[in-house]
Amino acid sequence: MKSQISSSIIIIGLVLILSNACNKNENISTSVLTTTDIIHISHNSVSSGGNITSDGGSAITSKGVCWSSDSNPTIEDNITIDGSGNGNFTSIITGLSANTRYYVRAYATNSVGTAYGNEENINTMLESQVADYEGNVYNTITIGSQVWMVENLKTTKYNDGTVIPLVDQSDDWYNSSSPGYCWFNNDKDSYKVKYGALYNWYTVNTGKLCPTGWHVATDPEWTVLTEFLGGQDVAGGKLKETGSAHWLDPNTGASDEVGFAALPGGSRFHDRSLFKVYNSGSFNDLTFSIISNAILSDEKINGSNNSLNEIPAGAIVIYKTDESRYGKFQIVNYDYNITLNWVTYNSDGTVYSSGNNLFIHGTYFCDLDAGVESAIGEDFFWQQVTSIERYIAPHFGSSEIHNSSYIIGYYGYWWSSTDYNTNYAWNRGIFCNESGIFRTDFKKQDGFSVRCVQN
Repeated sequence: MKSQISSSIIIIGLVLILSNACNKNENISTSVLTTTDIIHISHNSVSSGGNITSDGGSAITSKGVCWSSDSNPTIEDNITIDGSGNGNFTSIITGLSANTRYYVRAYATNSVGTAYGNEENINTMLESQVADYEGNVYNTITIGSQVWMVENLKTTKYNDGTVIPLVDQSDDWYNSSSPGYCWFNNDKDSYKVKYGALYNWYTVNTGKLCPTGWHVATDPEWTVLTEFLGGQDVAGGKLKETGSAHWLDPNTGASDEVGFAALPGGSRFHDRSLFKVYNSGSFNDLTFSIISNAILSDEKINGSNNSLNEIPAGAIVIYKTDESRYGKFQIVNYDYNITLNWVTYNSDGTVYSSGNNLFIHGTYFCDLDAGVESAIGEDFFWQQVTSIERYIAPHFGSSEIHNSSYIIGYYGYWWSSTDYNTNYAWNRGIFCNESGIFRTDFKKQDGFSVRCVQN
């Protein structure tokens, strides 16, 4: 009898144990996860990963991503193995073929089985291409010992995914001492694809602007490129895109013989020149007090024989230079070129510079602080378009960003990653009326194009 009771108790115990085990198994499922965006795309590798938000009640023993050239890849295809456990993980996929579409899913395995995240897909690059974090694709070219991007950089994110601040207000740009970018004329749709973005040097200096494996060219690297192409007097022409589709005439020396395809993407400067036509007295009677209290504008001054805003010979213009000095000039005569008399003042009203018959060629700039013509951007830009149409355009400020569309065809500036001193950094400039390339230093607040070179 006792034996029968003992046997019954044992059987009941086994039933309870099996029942509890079944109940526990009923609460276990496969994991829940998502696939992260595919980034750092090259011709033979990409980066992806996943995020496991639930292990399904059973420990994750293996996780990673699987991929294939066919949709819905599984762990029977190619995989990475990236450890165990819940949470985020990153997977580096290598050994891919160039110019090929791949499908990618994250996976996670527990005691119940393997679950998959959502499917992502990408096209790998050609061997001569590279992509930034956002997926913008750039062609590349080998020039001597260097590999350069063929297009200006257009990313709005660093290579770690951090957003670069968009600075589209003039006062914010002028006062900035931190990273930022903008589009020429604040017009992304018209200028992004062809010309790229304009970055200040603080953005360059983060070291994260170019795609992984690339960097903003240093000043010595620009010099290596220049010397490889025959020196600064001719290298600009050899780098420029040919024709007049993007460069203004005469596009001097343009041959694009190495495929660099340099384009005149314009600029945005830390400060601005301001102007106003003066119609209330003579040049000699126009005092510093009147000039320094005038309301000036960074709009370009239009002039034509058919315009109410005519700027004839003898016209007087008052101004504030990019170095914040006030002054006045009077147009002596003009045709394709312009001649003027000028006086620029110090802040206390004493004369800083002055002179007569300052001669400025058409499509050149005038530095009203130094009182000289300049091929490199200074206080104003003179252009006689036709016999009845002419412009005085302030070089700095919103006239260049918002109103003077022809300026974008005049020059291109590209940052180097090398600073000159605390406030200035080196760059390179190429102009429509020059065959050379100019090494200059500009304020770190200024906005220029960027070309990346491979590490």
